[in-house]
Amino acid sequence: MKFTGFEWDDGNWPKCGKHGVTREEIEQFFVSAKVAPDLKHSVLVLCITKKYYAMKKVPTLKTDQEAEAFLDQDLSNLDFSQFKPMRFEFAPKSAALHLRLPEALLQGVKDRAQAKGVPYTRYVRMLLEKDLAQWP
Repeated sequence: MKFTGFEWDDGNWPKCGKHGVTREEIEQFFVSAKVAPDLKHSVLVLCITKKYYAMKKVPTLKTDQEAEAFLDQDLSNLDFSQFKPMRFEFAPKSAALHLRLPEALLQGVKDRAQAKGVPYTRYVRMLLEKDLAQWP
């Protein structure tokens, strides 16, 4: 659904205004919405998501000094949903496993690992751990 304009009348604006949003915010929400909003409940949707859309993305920090300065500020208005959970491994790895695989299979493993943002050897270890955890 594409919006080409807005008609504000005496009936709908007071309902929107009491939710603490401006006309500009409402119009911007509908213009930038990635899904067609439910027009019957659109003000409710807007009010619930207003805080989410107002949140800022966490910037890319290139130095330790940038990171330290960044952490000194109020972080409550930042959207941390861009981050993925990360596992830290502390157990020492003393055993080695060497495999011979078809090139296509190895490339598939490497591609999947890259999509998950981990080295492919760690991805193989994660698959083994996950499979073993399913056994009683």
